[in-house]
Amino acid sequence: MKKIIRSIVIIAILVSAIGAQAQDDFEKNMYVSYDVGAVFQQDANVSQSFGSNGKVSFYPGARLDVGIGYNFCNWLAADVSGGFMWNSINTFNGVSLSSINQDVNIYSFPILVGLTLKLPNRTHFIPYVGVSGGANISEFYLSDNGTSGNDHDVEPALQAEAGLNYVFNPSASLGLDYKFMTTLDQQYHINGNSITQSGIYIHGIFIDLSVNF
Repeated sequence: MKKIIRSIVIIAILVSAIGAQAQDDFEKNMYVSYDVGAVFQQDANVSQSFGSNGKVSFYPGARLDVGIGYNFCNWLAADVSGGFMWNSINTFNGVSLSSINQDVNIYSFPILVGLTLKLPNRTHFIPYVGVSGGANISEFYLSDNGTSGNDHDVEPALQAEAGLNYVFNPSASLGLDYKFMTTLDQQYHINGNSITQSGIYIHGIFIDLSVNF
């Protein structure tokens, strides 16, 4: 009986030690990333149920992303990220919105799941590429000669990125990142008017900070 109890205790200690080591290894492979930068949306086509159709151009905007990821090895990682992005429309068919007392702001919340392929080498500089997919939640705010309205839309989104990180130590890196995101046509209904934006292509340049747990 004593041998059985001793064996159970030894097995329990071994299982506990293995579990603790596995948990420690898992946590060491986890990381948090912070991206902040400027975004540049390409001209988009706009169609309306009331009013004329045409093309809009955008001012430069801003985007902030926060992600949590896991390094499977030194060259492959997966992550989940959420962000906030702001754009405003500059012109419609070449006419500045400000000249006709209009203002349009678009606030977006991309939620993406992705894979990153890293290219480790003997230097502190690590290039990488990645691809992700998910959804983009957008909120369209229109101010038109004293009247205003807003509506939201949710569309599938795809994103590709490439960057270069400088690894300070095993726990932190800082780098420069390029992201290209596209969504399906965005549709809004404001004050009885159906507005559709097609050709959503957004480029972004970011500073990236990654910190391991």
